[in-house]
Amino acid sequence: GGGQQAIGKRNRKIDRTHGTKMIGFTLIEMLISIAIFSVVIGGIFTLTGFGEKTFRRTRDETRKLKEVSEFLTEFSDAVKHGRGVQYVSGREIGIWKEDRDKDGRPYTDEVVSFGWDGRSPGTVYRRVGYDEKAALSRVESFEIAFDEPAPKTRHVLLRLAIDGTAYQTSLVVRAVSPRERIGRR
Repeated sequence: GGGQQAIGKRNRKIDRTHGTKMIGFTLIEMLISIAIFSVVIGGIFTLTGFGEKTFRRTRDETRKLKEVSEFLTEFSDAVKHGRGVQYVSGREIGIWKEDRDKDGRPYTDEVVSFGWDGRSPGTVYRRVGYDEKAALSRVESFEIAFDEPAPKTRHVLLRLAIDGTAYQTSLVVRAVSPRERIGRR
């Protein structure tokens, strides 16, 4: 009761020249309310922009990790389940995946290779026979090596960097074939 009456009286002013009551806000009250509203809206826009940047960065990081994870899974499956590593150079590895015709010799369509184009940032490709596709993009460095020279080789070492993040893995090798000529059909 009494509090509402006091508030109601605050906004009613008497016009001394005409003797009527005026209801409303003064210009100062309006300017203050507009300033407060502007600060609140500015804060909301700032937080929204920050949230959007964080979302984009997180989304891009997630995509990168998914791409790297898929590549490393495919690479490790080829090394672990293949018949043997055919060759390793600093930027490329050839793996004899299967002996389809059971003749004991690797042919082009039985070998999968992974190699880097050497550009930074560049692309790591996957090739089976004559079919080549991009397997990993934005690669800054890519190195493949054996832990020891053949016939003592036990692991293939892979080091790569993408967007400033370094990755490294060591995979047990089933067999290392002496570099023999890969036949064509």
